[in-house]
Amino acid sequence: MALYRCPKCGEIVRKDAKKCATCGLWFDLEHEPWLDDCSGKPEHVRKEEKRLKTIAIVALAVFISLVIGLSIWGARTTHKYVKRLERESRVGAVTQSEG
Repeated sequence: MALYRCPKCGEIVRKDAKKCATCGLWFDLEHEPWLDDCSGKPEHVRKEEKRLKTIAIVALAVFISLVIGLSIWGARTTHKYVKRLERESRVGAVTQSEG
């Protein structure tokens, strides 16, 4: 059994109720834009909040992916640079010992 709030007085009512027992407001059962889930927020507000949460989660995932990707790229670049320096120092050491 779903419970909702009356749009006029805020009293909790069953979804199948035809009118509010507190204020007497008759409900239009065919069009129920007033129905919410007792959170005190209309359905369109809940949908907007859900959409914003989804956008925030996706943005956070993209940000984390970028940070990880840039960290890996930086580590590889540093590794290549170090390897190049090691090669150059070995080449210099061989030519100096032969000379």
